Amino acid sequence: MREQKCNTLKTLCKKAAYILFGDKGLFLISAIILGTVFIAIFVCGWKPPHWGIPLYIFLFFCVIGQHWRYLLRGTKSDVNEVGSVTDKQSRIALRADSSSPLYVRGYFRKNYNKNPQSLMAKLKGNYFCQIIALIQVAVMLIRLVYIIVVSVKLEKAGLVYNVLWPEVIIGAWVLINIMISILLEEYYAWILKQEKRNRQKDLYKEKRCV
Repeated sequence: MREQKCNTLKTLCKKAAYILFGDKGLFLISAIILGTVFIAIFVCGWKPPHWGIPLYIFLFFCVIGQHWRYLLRGTKSDVNEVGSVTDKQSRIALRADSSSPLYVRGYFRKNYNKNPQSLMAKLKGNYFCQIIALIQVAVMLIRLVYIIVVSVKLEKAGLVYNVLWPEVIIGAWVLINIMISILLEEYYAWILKQEKRNRQKDLYKEKRCV
């Protein structure tokens, strides 16, 4: 009974996480954050201590939502970073054997199976983007702490910290990595579609020969 309750709680937490960081949740949370900031500034007259604070909160959801949302699509046994877990072709794509066109072409990263509990992607491109994303999250947190500390110190002296060029660079860096990740996903999907078409053509030729 206790184990059943724990499993139910885990399922609810996972569903809540998917709502926050999943495909639709990413855009929903981002829209809520931007909408709240817009209302606070233009309706309530609120002025943030520094524009980097709302920006980094927004970018954090974008980074998690893009690079790790596939973990929330199902259980660990049917995690799929190339498509829906209900799609047979997508499940085959992540098999480490000759049935997977991505494995045959060498798109699996080395030592991906050393840690079965790893939250990192199997495919080289996705894994590379995740590593960059982890560095970006660390940089954003450091910058956020710096902004808060400096803003508090300057506020006591009656000054305002309004340096924004680091936010422009970091924001562009995050968006470029997200775009690369999206392009890689489309590329992997294109490979799977091409393989499916080729197999269908081969099957059609075999039927004609018979």
